[in-house]
Order: sequence, then structure tokens, then C-alpha cells
Amino acid sequence: MEVPSPGGPSNIHKRSSGYRNSGRRSYYTIGRAERSGPQTIHNDALVITATIANYEVGRIFIDSGSSTDILFGEAYDQMQLGDVSLEKSVDEAPDQIPPSKKGKTPEGEKPGEAEGPAKVQPAEELLNIEIIPGNPEKTTRIGSHLDEEAKKEISLCLQRNANIFAWTPQDLEGIDPQVITHHLNIDPSYKPVKEKKRHFGLEKDKIIQTEVSKLMATGLIEEIQFPKWLSNVVLVPKPGGKWRMCIDFRDLNKACPKDFYPLPRIDQLVDSTSGCELLNMMDASQGYHQIMLAPEDRKKVSFITSEGTFCYMVMLFGLKNAGTTYQRLVDKIFRLQIGRNVEVYVDDMLVKSKKAEEHVKDLEETFSVLRKYKLKLNPAKCAFGAQGGRFLGIYGESEGN
Repeated sequence: MEVPSPGGPSNIHKRSSGYRNSGRRSYYTIGRAERSGPQTIHNDALVITATIANYEVGRIFIDSGSSTDILFGEAYDQMQLGDVSLEKSVDEAPDQIPPSKKGKTPEGEKPGEAEGPAKVQPAEELLNIEIIPGNPEKTTRIGSHLDEEAKKEISLCLQRNANIFAWTPQDLEGIDPQVITHHLNIDPSYKPVKEKKRHFGLEKDKIIQTEVSKLMATGLIEEIQFPKWLSNVVLVPKPGGKWRMCIDFRDLNKACPKDFYPLPRIDQLVDSTSGCELLNMMDASQGYHQIMLAPEDRKKVSFITSEGTFCYMVMLFGLKNAGTTYQRLVDKIFRLQIGRNVEVYVDDMLVKSKKAEEHVKDLEETFSVLRKYKLKLNPAKCAFGAQGGRFLGIYGESEGN
């Protein structure tokens, strides 16, 4: 037996054994008297060398077992045991299951897309309603369980506040820079990095040109000359064979110090929605793009394509501290509502109502704040008057469900 010691590969203690297997199961046990070498607790692999039928067999490993016994479906089919009916051990789910999950982070090390229910999502079927009567293209969704009177009240409330929704990128007004602006705060000890242009095939290059044209038309970027920082474009695949254009800001992010502004605890936010009769899940339309970049930092957020060099005028996902800047914004504008009838984690917004009859009042108060600060919602990703759903990836239900 070879037992590598914690001290390293130079301290290896060996033990060998020999036995013949004459058709019967054989066992080999190491007693206390035979033990030698390190006796400290360690997690190293246990390796055995044995002589079996006059042949030395090496690399014999010890199966330490597993916390669960799992049998692959293919192996089970080969055993030809047929169908097995399992006896129920749990019939109904408990009243409350403590949430345990990995929370999302405001920014990442490299561009990419996270799969899964990151946004707030309702748990029930929803009905499409027209926010602007007679215009079937301008709709949003409400809970299907609502009675006719409640549907009418919520529909009228949404129609009265139709100007808080953004139907096109041109509808975005942007948050007043006096309210909040995103600053990079680059460490001056870092030397600016100019990346060499990355070459793409004709098809991907056309996708990039189309996206750049859209960003130029909406005023989110502008063409610049003589940038000191320069990043490359990255195309990230999306479901359905489409592509999303991202910017690789890893070099720029290394020069930016971390903003230690505190984010809310996810478990507390989820627990705070318990006992509410109605929930509203809201999503800002291109939320990060509604916050302006500091003028002195715009040329640093630059990128290069086959058509030239451009820089962003707004904050975007992928910049370091973008998530904390957004959290500062929502904490500021919803400071009188958070914990009472609003919960916000970065760009996940939820309006909660303890009583169904207070639902419209809570919506009107929230819409008034959104209008004051010109924060626009995406109607296609909002759900009003729901009884439950996913908030920060954790499922919750309203009182009584």
C-alpha cells in the first residue's frame, strides 16, 4: 500500500501484499502493528499494489463509497429488472423550504450570458391587455386569476400610466445625471491598454455593423478619435442561432477599484414577500443604459470594429461596479417604499401588496416615482397582479396559495 503523506511526493510509504485467489473472496487487513509512516489525518488517495496469480497488479484504488447510491439508466436497463414502483416517502411539500442558491453578481470577469430564470417571473398564466386601447402592439400582462373588477382596476391604472413604459429605444429619456452618474475611478497607476483589432468573418462582421448602427441611431454610442483605452468586440451566441454583441472590458475593469456599496441579502428580500396577496414583477427597459457615464470616462469605454472606433455614452453591463451603481439608484429613488411595498435587487423590481384592495394604490405610488426619475419599464417583461412567481430565482407564492 502506498500512502502519500501531506508533506509531499518525496515522503511516500509503501506496503505490498501477495495472495492467491482460488475462487473465494479474499480480504487483506492492515493491523496496527503493520502501520508505518505518517499517521496524521489526510485526504490523499489510497493506492494499493497487489500480487494476484503471480502477476503484480498496480493502481488498485479503494472505493470509499458515496453519500448517495446512483445507478445509471443504461446499467439499470441491462439488469433487466423491469419497471419498479417506488413507495412515496413525502406526499406534500412542507410549508416553507429555506432558500439555498447561488445569487447573481452584478458584473462578471468576462462577457457572456447566464442561462436560467435570472429575472422576476410570474408562476401563473398571464393575460395580455392593451395599455393603449386600440393598439394591439402596446400590451403588457396581468394575472389570469383576477376577478373582472380587479382586472378592470389594474388595466385602468396601467392605461393612466402608459408613459412609464418604453416601446422603442427612442422612448428612453435617461436618468438625470444630477440624480446618478456612473464613474470608472480608474487607478492612475494602470497604463491604458489598446487592444489590436480582432478580425471576424463576413457574416459576423455584418452582425457587428448592424448592431453598431442601431446603437448610433439611439444615441448610446458615438464615434471617437485617438482613444487611450480600446477594447474588442465579442459575439456571444444566443438561443435560436442569434448573436449578442458584447465588449471585452477585462483590461479596463482591472484598473477600476471595487465599489463596496452593500447589496441587499437575497434571503431577506424573498422572505419579505411572504404574506402578500398580490405581487407585481417589473423589469426596466435596458436598465443599465438609462444611466449616463461620466463625460470624462466616456472615451475610456471605447471599442474598435471594422468601421472605426466608438465609445459608450451610457453605463452598460460588463463594466465593473455597474451593478452597484444601479443599486445606488434604486435605493435612492425607492427609499420611502423599500421594505414596505417595494423590494429591489439591482434591476429586479417587485411591488408587493399585503392586501389586494391596496394593490392599485401601491402601483400608483411606484409609477409616480418611476415617472419622476424617468426610469422606463419594458412592458413585455412586466407582470401585474400575480399571485406568485420567481424573484431572484427563488419561487414564492402569495398568501393563501
